[in-house]
Amino acid sequence: MSKNFKTYVSQWSDDNTAPKLMGVDTSGNPVQLDNMIGATGATGGSGTSGVSGTSGVSGTSGTSAYNTLDEVTTNGSTTSNTIDVGGMSTKFIDFDTTQHVISASAGHLHWNPTEDTLDIHAHGVTYQVGQEIAPMVRNQSGSLITNGTPIMFVGTLGNAGRILVSPAIADGSIPSSFILGMTTEDIAQGQEGHATWFGKVRDIDTTGTPYGQTWVDSDILYVSPTQSGFLTNIKPQAPYPQIFIGVVINAHASIGTIFIRPSWRGKLTDLDDVDGTPLTTDGQLVVWDNALQVFDFTENIYDYALIPLLTVDTTITYNFVLADANNIVTLDNVGSVSAVIPANTSVAYSVGTKINVINMGAGVVTLSITTDTLNDNIGLTMSQYDKRTITKVTATSWVLGY
Repeated sequence: MSKNFKTYVSQWSDDNTAPKLMGVDTSGNPVQLDNMIGATGATGGSGTSGVSGTSGVSGTSGTSAYNTLDEVTTNGSTTSNTIDVGGMSTKFIDFDTTQHVISASAGHLHWNPTEDTLDIHAHGVTYQVGQEIAPMVRNQSGSLITNGTPIMFVGTLGNAGRILVSPAIADGSIPSSFILGMTTEDIAQGQEGHATWFGKVRDIDTTGTPYGQTWVDSDILYVSPTQSGFLTNIKPQAPYPQIFIGVVINAHASIGTIFIRPSWRGKLTDLDDVDGTPLTTDGQLVVWDNALQVFDFTENIYDYALIPLLTVDTTITYNFVLADANNIVTLDNVGSVSAVIPANTSVAYSVGTKINVINMGAGVVTLSITTDTLNDNIGLTMSQYDKRTITKVTATSWVLGY
């Protein structure tokens, strides 16, 4: 203790409920001994060790490589292993722009340095992001549709969400807007595959040989108007529609490329401001209907009298020509004039043709024919101001009348 004690006494507590241990220090002052704390004693020796517990189950042996995203980010920044991530949120992804993966499985995404964009690999085809549009379609033609075939819409399969297609033809039997592009893989009957509406179709024969033609780089290609599923580099002419399908980028027998972008001109009757009166009769005219604000085909040119052309000749011999058909020929000479109708083998006027002849001169005009027949009961000579009409009634015979 911090103080020496001479005397020890015991004394009851102030409330007489418990004794207190009292002492007197060397100065004679009373001190309550049970409130004093002594210095800390020396530490005792160690006790006997307890019994060891049962060992736990051993864990799976690890590998030297990092297999989880946590391990990669904790121990470094790269790994050659495949890491499965349930979900990811990131500001950006850096792709290796120096490597071009030629072969990859469906669902693979990588950079394509040749096209300067990303490649997305689907089953059997590869998309260039931002450079191709290639919807999924179903073959409804009844036979195989090969890669590089122009196709057209023929229906839908609603419950499967698919467009049904067949090889296209531009013969006017279907609207030009039904053209859906070109297949970019072989598609068996009843099966699904991809068709390119915009972009490149590769690895096909682009020499023109399968179509009996010769194609070169930059040739413009159209849907054939004569054979389903065929292409042609010869622009179709009316009444066939001109359906542009694409352009030859690389003419080659096996690794050729065509850039696809279907387009067409359409028909006059397809315009928004043209009414739907059917075109069924020769000579129908397009006229403006101001009340309805549309063009229509209600008028016919043959309902109007045509103003004939006037030919004036002052020679003594005149041979009728094809341009005289249904027109007026005036002959004007002071002397005699010979007017000759040519044979059908020389000038083939249509049956029903009429030629009006007027003698304006003082000389007499005599009408004649070469080897065919001119039927007459009014006289072949014409005095001044006489008029005659010659009408062709068969291929080799005419009738003279007033």
